[in-house]
Order: sequence, then structure tokens, then C-alpha cells
Amino acid sequence: MSILEFEPYKLYYNNKKNLRDFYKLTELSYALDDCILKENSILNIPKGLLGDFLTKPVSYSMESSYRLEQEEEWGWFTLREYAEKFNKTLSAIEHEIQEELIQRVGFHPETEERYILYLGSLQNLHSSLLENIIPPVGEKKTSTLSSHPLQSEILKVAIEHYNLTEETASQKIGYALLAYSYLINKQNCLTTFLMENLNQQCFLLNWTLFEDFIKKTIYELVRRHPEVIPILNSSGKLTYQELFEETKSFTSINDLVENIVRREILRIESGGESISSLIDFLKKYFSFTNDPYRATYVIEGISQSASHQDLEEIGKARNAIIHQQGYVSSDFFGVYPNIPRRENKILITSQFYLKTDLLLSSIAFSMANDISKKDYRLRQGNKAKRNSNS
Repeated sequence: MSILEFEPYKLYYNNKKNLRDFYKLTELSYALDDCILKENSILNIPKGLLGDFLTKPVSYSMESSYRLEQEEEWGWFTLREYAEKFNKTLSAIEHEIQEELIQRVGFHPETEERYILYLGSLQNLHSSLLENIIPPVGEKKTSTLSSHPLQSEILKVAIEHYNLTEETASQKIGYALLAYSYLINKQNCLTTFLMENLNQQCFLLNWTLFEDFIKKTIYELVRRHPEVIPILNSSGKLTYQELFEETKSFTSINDLVENIVRREILRIESGGESISSLIDFLKKYFSFTNDPYRATYVIEGISQSASHQDLEEIGKARNAIIHQQGYVSSDFFGVYPNIPRRENKILITSQFYLKTDLLLSSIAFSMANDISKKDYRLRQGNKAKRNSNS
């Protein structure tokens, strides 16, 4: 099984890609704004914001060493196929066509049956390019979407000279906007504030995506191995009445599994324990060939190894930001000296954010890779049974 066929990781991977793209584009826009405000020259982009792409060693997580592929079917779908693909009713699809919310509708030349054109990842291509690749009505195509994340990390950026010199009408408007920007950018602190805020918000999103991945992984493994349910360390026993009330609305065994997993996760979280406790929960019942805490990543050309301590530090920083706006006692930094600070407030620097992003991605990749390759065992008591489920 391909790693991207493991649904929890596929969702995590795609969300992380979107987050990384957002971060890089926003970082670039801040840098360009800062450049225009200071010198009106892109040659003077602050290295602290963009980095020296021509010489700086690259940084990447474990999945960047692999070529990840997934297949995508696109082309002409019947109304029923389209409804099933997007989990909608036929009447809902009919309504969307009538309201012109779905516009790419065609008729089969022989049967005159209606089809909807679904382009998937090609939907943003220019119409002139689409004309040459769209199949006849009624036909579909399959494309392999591949990516090598490291490629985007080692692209060399050539920055061309640009400045404002000629007094054209549009440039006069530009100068007026620049003058206004200078007024709100007193002491040149605006860009610094924006970058610190970007780092913090993306740091929190990174943690949320990782936490969701771990919870979905727990559910998926318990669903695959329901025999683990009787040995789960539940906090108490259900009465027949409680059992009846909780299960009377269930329609499948999956509902029961989801309910049990949710109870276990709530039990762990109610004790004030961190995401590392959820990983420890997985390690208690499943033995992975590769310890997730030993996942590796590369930061600025130097290989690093994840650790339980690193994950705990990230979790503590996240909790302090969420619950205390980042303000902590000096004792906190004594226990967690690697968390950056400004006086008594946690400061998510670009370096700390990069470490968080790569470390969490590598742990997720390590776990998902073992699961997709069936390189894990189900523990039973003090014994471990090699996985044979799909």
C-alpha cells in the first residue's frame, strides 16, 4: 500500500502542503513590502526574511526524501457518478446545474446522456490549454500526481533588479501608497511584527494538523484491529443502561469503534496530558518497526533526530500560547530552555517554526510509512503479534 493510501496521512500531507505554500507566499509578500518601504529595490530584500537561496543549506523533513505519488481520475462523469464522488444526492446535483453552479455540462453524442466535466487538479489551467487535453464527452483520464518536496527547497531564486524611477501616473499612486505605508510602519517594526505573528499562527496550525493526524491514526488502527478493544485501559466499566444509551443509535461496528476511541482520547486529554501521550497510547498497543521519536529531518544542511523532549517542548509552547497568550514564568524557561523568548513571553521565531514544521512532519511520516508497509505489530499483553490486516 502506498503511504498516500493511508487516509489519515494523505489528509495530513495535503493540509501541510497547503500550509507550507501559504507560509512561503506570505513570507515573500512581507519581504517584498519591507523592501519597497526601505529602498524601493528588490535587491535589498532582508536576508532574515527570505534567506540567501543561492547559498543557504537546505532544510527538509523525512517525506522530502521520497517521491510521493497518487492517482487522480478526471474527465466526464455521469450525474450519478459525480453525485457519488462528492457524496451528494442526484437532486442536489440537478439543482446546482439549474442554478449554474455547475457549468461544465455536456451531452454524450450517441446516448444524449448528460455528463459533468470534472478537472480535479487541472481546473486552474488556462482555457487555451484545456482545449487540447479534455477527452470527448463520456470519457475519463487518469493522471499520476507526483511531487518531490525537496525540489521546491533547492530551487535557486534569481532576483532581478527593480526600482521605481519614472514619474508615471501609476507610479505616483504607488508613491502615495508608500508614503501611507511609512506612516503606519514607524520605527520599521511592522514587518517584524507581521513575521512573528505569521510564525505563531502557522505554529499553532501545524500542531492542530499533527494532533488530528494522530487521533485519526488511532481510530484507523483500532478499526483495523478490533481485537485490541477488550484490552484498552478504560477508566471504568459501563453499566448495561449506559451501554444501551451510548449504542442505541449505532448502525455499524465502525460507530462502536469510533465511540470507544473517542472515549479513550477524551480520557487521556482529561488528565491534562499532551499529544505525546496519544503517541505513547499507540506505542502501548502497537509496536512500530521504526520508533516515531527517532524520526530524522534535515535543518539547514544538518541532520537532526526527533525526541520525546522536543515534542514535549513544542506542546508546552503551544499550550502556553493558547491559554496564557505566551506569557510564562521564568521557571518555565528554566525547564524548557530551547523555547525562544522575549523577556517572559514565548516568541516563535522563524527557526523554531521551521524545526517544529519538519519535526512533526517527520514523526507523522515515520508512523504512516510503517503502517502502509505493515511494519508494525499488535501488542497483546507482553507479546507482540505481527500485523496481517490490511
